[in-house]
Amino acid sequence: MLLLTVLFAALAAWTLWRWWRINPDDNPLDARFPLVPLAVYGTLAALAYLPTLRADLAAARAGRAISVLEGRKLAYRCGSTLGVFFDRDTDMAVGYVRWTEDSIEQTAKLRHEVCEGLQRFLAAPNAVDANWRDKVIAIHVLAHEARHMLGERSEARAECQAIQRNALLARQLGASEDAARELALAYWRDIYPHAPPGYFSSDCRGGGALDEKLPSSPWNLAR
Repeated sequence: MLLLTVLFAALAAWTLWRWWRINPDDNPLDARFPLVPLAVYGTLAALAYLPTLRADLAAARAGRAISVLEGRKLAYRCGSTLGVFFDRDTDMAVGYVRWTEDSIEQTAKLRHEVCEGLQRFLAAPNAVDANWRDKVIAIHVLAHEARHMLGERSEARAECQAIQRNALLARQLGASEDAARELALAYWRDIYPHAPPGYFSSDCRGGGALDEKLPSSPWNLAR
């Protein structure tokens, strides 16, 4: 939608330029001001930008929440529907954090589907509804990418660390204790067992090598 915003803004600028240059020999202020087309283009540009604005606001709220939980300034940035085809970094991943040997970015890139799930969660954080799976995945991706921003480079370890913090992040973003518990359990029971190679670990369980013994771990919440 950002592309449409730019397009309509460009049309408005072109219309204004044409009005100003309508006759170089005359005063352009003598010509009728193109109020109607400018109003139309401006309105369309604003409407086209609304989805981007909503996604940006949701990402900013998630960034504030994870920063409080982790005690460090972290942030998220939402991608667009078209952007995923042009961003070489994400490689079609649902989330991505760029790092080198010496540094790790403190802003995670999120695919537009994740941001849509986040928006649905923020709109109804306690509702187990038709969007429930999207909400569960969105919160988990946020938690997972946060572990990368904090220095964890192993996908399997980041995945398990996130699993043990999903409930905490859901609570920080407005979910009730019961809803956060159900969200954390839903990911652990229904989605994690089907994780791709490199993300799943048999040690991600109560008493396993990756168990951090957090009260928010799903195997503790299930008791």
